[in-house]
Amino acid sequence: MTKFSSLSNSLYLYITIVVLSLSSKAHSAELFNNGQTTYDIVLSTDASLSEKTSAEELKDILYKISGATFPISSTTQKKPHHIFIGINDIVRSMSNDIVLPSNDESFTYRTIGENLYIYGGRQRGTMYGVYAFLEQQLGVHWYTANYTHIPKLGKWDLPTQLYRQESPAIPRRQVYYHDSSNPAWKAHNMENTGYYVNEDNKYGGGEPAIWGNHTMHKLLPPKKYFKSHPEYYSLYKGKRTENGQLCLSNKNVLHEVAKNLLDSIGRHPRFWAYCIGQNDNSYACECNSCKQLELQYGGKSGILIWFVNQIADNVKQKYPEKYVATFAYQYTQKPPKNIKPHDNVIIRLSTIANCFSHPIEKCQENAIFQNDYLEWSKLTQNILIWDYTTGFFQFLAPFPNFEAMGPNIDFFSQHGVLGILEEGQYLNSGGEFGELKAWLLCKLLWNPKQDVDSLAQIFIHDFYGKANEEIFKYYKLCKSLVIDNSHIKFKYFENDPILTNTFIKKAKKMLNRAELQAKDNTTIMHRVQRVSAQIAWLEVARNRTQAIANGNYKKLIDFLKREKTHVKETMSSEQYLQREGAT
Repeated sequence: MTKFSSLSNSLYLYITIVVLSLSSKAHSAELFNNGQTTYDIVLSTDASLSEKTSAEELKDILYKISGATFPISSTTQKKPHHIFIGINDIVRSMSNDIVLPSNDESFTYRTIGENLYIYGGRQRGTMYGVYAFLEQQLGVHWYTANYTHIPKLGKWDLPTQLYRQESPAIPRRQVYYHDSSNPAWKAHNMENTGYYVNEDNKYGGGEPAIWGNHTMHKLLPPKKYFKSHPEYYSLYKGKRTENGQLCLSNKNVLHEVAKNLLDSIGRHPRFWAYCIGQNDNSYACECNSCKQLELQYGGKSGILIWFVNQIADNVKQKYPEKYVATFAYQYTQKPPKNIKPHDNVIIRLSTIANCFSHPIEKCQENAIFQNDYLEWSKLTQNILIWDYTTGFFQFLAPFPNFEAMGPNIDFFSQHGVLGILEEGQYLNSGGEFGELKAWLLCKLLWNPKQDVDSLAQIFIHDFYGKANEEIFKYYKLCKSLVIDNSHIKFKYFENDPILTNTFIKKAKKMLNRAELQAKDNTTIMHRVQRVSAQIAWLEVARNRTQAIANGNYKKLIDFLKREKTHVKETMSSEQYLQREGAT
């Protein structure tokens, strides 16, 4: 099992206690005032690399906020007051109730007297505590890889009765947006997955990635095998096809896939798990042997688990620390019967069939998935969720799933999920509310009980400058599209019933005002234009002639030339412009 699997599920629940000014007699100490401070930052000489990184960043950001210099020291002799980073002998000698948490990512920040203590796990916990203190108490936000909001303050008092303790709701947290791959952004927003095994960086590394996704043909390439061994591949509608899946009941397929996977592990040893994933189609094998195994094990997921378990046993003999992953996706979503995944098998359960506008527990459209997830969770604790957060058939169109994001993550947290991948516009920058959603999802993966509107308002206020009020109105307008019977599915297009002409008309007015308010700031204007592109895309897709007449066609073309944003998963901006004769 992974290190997460051996811990109590309660460690993953968000725990926060904030006590500020508990009585009228409570007082505070000046952390800084008018560019001066009586505090230093105390860091042990044996501090971890991530603790050193966070101490340096704390010093730098406090200076940017206040103009005051907070020296870093390994003693308490330079200043009368201290910010202690991490747990060391000095800290232990001052307080007996400071202990290292058992979960490395947990942290605490607190005041004892007039000193501030920030401590947690050495790999990432203390670092997260520093970032949380800066964000929650001083208003620092790492919104994108290129924009950090750092307020300017003349004076700030450190409360002397401050206690906050947190642990992540979701153990493995990955936000799969193009702009979220930056290691610094990931660390500052407590997103921890997608690294290689043993990859070290100044932010404590992260949880390693999985090798491969839809890999059956990667592990058994038709170009190499199909001509001589067509029986290795799906018998579909009476014919062996090289464009489908594998014949999982064939013992030679099992042998070749196992051999080739072991070879891949040897050539790519830095991953945590290696995926034997069905190809992205529904052409499963229909031969008699496969059908018999399906009957024995409860369907197509049953034969897949039967197949993967045997390979996982081979992997365990040679690489006992490695895991084998597979999908519960589309036709393999339903859990098997009379068989369980072995303890080194990871189930990657996809939400692709869900309604994305409503929470899983509150929508009848999601009842099948909810039941399937709960049944899978009885078979294994090693479940990773693959979730979708935007429209893959139109990256630019509004995709109002804001109300469902937090409750869904909380649902998975309550039922012991190992991790969640939130997939958005991963191909390049842009896409509807891409920056906002990537940041929001990080916050919710850490603590899904937070209010989404409050978080969104913080982001929008800082990110869109003078245009923030109109952008927030537009955000709320998009949310209002979701009513009880409006179910957003994976196949979601410009003519969806929720995308009404009335909505477009209201949105245009808001976004036109936002652009006027942003006209004096090029950076803010570009951010606003990314939002305006949502409506330009809808108008062009719904009524090209009208969009040409009112200027939105030109607006979209100019935007795509400048931003080079994919319009959908299978079409780049260049391909769209070429199709339109606008290159």
